[in-house]
Amino acid sequence: MEYEAVTALAVAASLYRGGMGTRRRAGRFLGAIATVAVVVAGCSTTGGSDSTADPTASPSSSAPSSTPTDASNESASPTASPSLAPPPSVATWSVSAGAFREGLEFVEWSDQFGVDLVVTLPEVWVVGLAEEKAMMLTSFVGLRPDTGAELWRQDVSTGMCSQQLVNDQIICLTSAQGADDQGVLLGPLEVVSIDASTGEATRTPSTVIEPIRIFPTTSGVLVVTPSQERVPGEGDSAPGARLSLLDFSTGGEVWGVELGLLPQGDLLFARNGGGGLMQVLPLWQEASGVVVLGSSLAPGIALIDPAVGLIGGVVACEHQVVFHDSLFCQVTNRKTEASSVLRRNLAGEALWAADDLALPLARVPQGTQPVALRGTRVMQVDWETGVVGGVVLDLGDPADRQFSQGLGISGLGGADPTFIHNDNEMVAAFNGDGSLAWTKQGWRSAPRELAAQGDLVVLADHDGVLMGLDRLTGAELWRQAIPEGGWVEAVPGAVIVIDGDAVQRFDLP
Repeated sequence: MEYEAVTALAVAASLYRGGMGTRRRAGRFLGAIATVAVVVAGCSTTGGSDSTADPTASPSSSAPSSTPTDASNESASPTASPSLAPPPSVATWSVSAGAFREGLEFVEWSDQFGVDLVVTLPEVWVVGLAEEKAMMLTSFVGLRPDTGAELWRQDVSTGMCSQQLVNDQIICLTSAQGADDQGVLLGPLEVVSIDASTGEATRTPSTVIEPIRIFPTTSGVLVVTPSQERVPGEGDSAPGARLSLLDFSTGGEVWGVELGLLPQGDLLFARNGGGGLMQVLPLWQEASGVVVLGSSLAPGIALIDPAVGLIGGVVACEHQVVFHDSLFCQVTNRKTEASSVLRRNLAGEALWAADDLALPLARVPQGTQPVALRGTRVMQVDWETGVVGGVVLDLGDPADRQFSQGLGISGLGGADPTFIHNDNEMVAAFNGDGSLAWTKQGWRSAPRELAAQGDLVVLADHDGVLMGLDRLTGAELWRQAIPEGGWVEAVPGAVIVIDGDAVQRFDLP
């Protein structure tokens, strides 16, 4: 990818610090992606069956549109499944942030890209609350899924938490003294484990100072912290970063390594327009006990066995997608800008390479079959062997060339199909063999969220419209008004809609 093209967006992203919403020193650490934000629009109804949501216009009758090059890949007929009926026009329940205390709002509290605003277990949904407009999380609340009733509440100190649960525990690194005006945590830190079912918390003093990112594992908490070591490389060098594992019981470091001093360690840092290096906030992924440390802005990854440390060295890998037991990477030649796609095993070894291909930036990079691009064309690829087939879909000229043709990809945990959407307001679905299942376009605004429940795909756009699509055909089954800007997740039997003001549940047929 062109690093110069993403620099401006990266700098803007650096102003947002994930974790619990605390803000870091501007320009010091670059965000994982520029689109990460906390949304604070929408409704403010209290618990119970009342809601301000109203249905919108009747379902659209327009047929899906596609432009496959290969006639064998014609879209499936948009025939709706007769077993799926419209959902209720009002929320099953709605809980306002103000119901817990005036001046609070629901916030994104994870430090990961592409994750959710809520942790869902069968017996509890966990959401985060912060002081209005402060974006500093103050407490977690456990809600009863069927009624929205409060089950527990746990106050937390300033710091960061991860939505990667370990034995149903929410893991945080916090400071009782808060943070300074630049978002740097003050005083000694604690490792905090919160039982998602009960809200009970265990606190252990930690030796770590100023964490950048955390990722809990069964072996302990992986944490990246700033380092005074300079990263060797051409142009301006960047301050380094240290990767450590913290022990749950003691809070101390089990092992640690200076990332920038590793062979090819500079690949874990982004380059600015002048060729200098910039720190980036890491993106964590996990498969088969191996943790992948990378970023959407940096051209390399490191593979980690949390129990012992790094597996091999740093390797070139952009737009990484973990699928089953493999890691798929885009590798770009900085001089020619030519890119290829590589398949690696979880030991970092290259299994095959396919030239003249690129990967779109994945919104949900884990558990989703990759999609291969050649220019603006989606190519059929045998992901086991790397054999490239014909053109599946021509996307035309996307409006936004940032982040590999401006495409986003969403998956259903490896289930068929895999979805992509672009800035031309189109959604396309692909079968497990890479063939085109269907395309659909004509939204009032670009699709923003995709989720799935059985044979139903739930899609939300930027105008506050929630739609149900047939997963196999793309046919529109129903549409429903939701708070504009609300975030959406599908769970068994229901859809959760969250904005700054309220959490709502919509039952699905």
